[in-house]
Amino acid sequence: ARVYKVKRNLNKAIKYLDDAEKLDPNDYEVLIIKAECYLLMNKPKKAVKLFKTVVEEFPDRAEIHHSLSVAYILDGQVEKGYRAALKSWELDPDNHFFKSFVAKILGEDKGLRAQADKLYRELLRDSKDPNIHMITAQYYLNANNPNKALQIALKVQEKDPNVHHLNIFISRCYTVLGDYDAAQKAFDMETDERAKEEFYNTLNNAKSN
Repeated sequence: ARVYKVKRNLNKAIKYLDDAEKLDPNDYEVLIIKAECYLLMNKPKKAVKLFKTVVEEFPDRAEIHHSLSVAYILDGQVEKGYRAALKSWELDPDNHFFKSFVAKILGEDKGLRAQADKLYRELLRDSKDPNIHMITAQYYLNANNPNKALQIALKVQEKDPNVHHLNIFISRCYTVLGDYDAAQKAFDMETDERAKEEFYNTLNNAKSN
């Protein structure tokens, strides 16, 4: 089932997980993998049901509360997703990824942007993880603050230039700011050809317009 999940043959993965569950109904890791498959299949209601079952058995596992929050969000149950995200952060307060997820939920509501900003400032101050900083940069780009997003991304580039798709993100920021020469330069530095292909039209349409 794990192999088929990795290969994105999710229906086959579910079949083997069903068999595993029949052999051992108390193996909750089977339920977790099955719920993750349902999320990949865009079936969040089924994922919610399974993650809730696991949470009831293991209420102190922060990562399960986080997975449940993701499933709730994808199912459109934002309030429940927020409460589950808070619980995951409460159980593991030093986990900056859980904190960033709480901030992301807050940031998607314009009325709560001030709270989100506060959490993202704390993340920039407290976390040394470049991926957390890039999550923060993405927030500022989505919040129509490309200068702040670019500033964060360039600092990440100084310390860890190999962050996944970093150059494409920098190119996006420059594109929004209208600095197409800098955008092209960052674009050319990207090593992932698929990422470049996906962003190629966006960059060139902006330049031509």
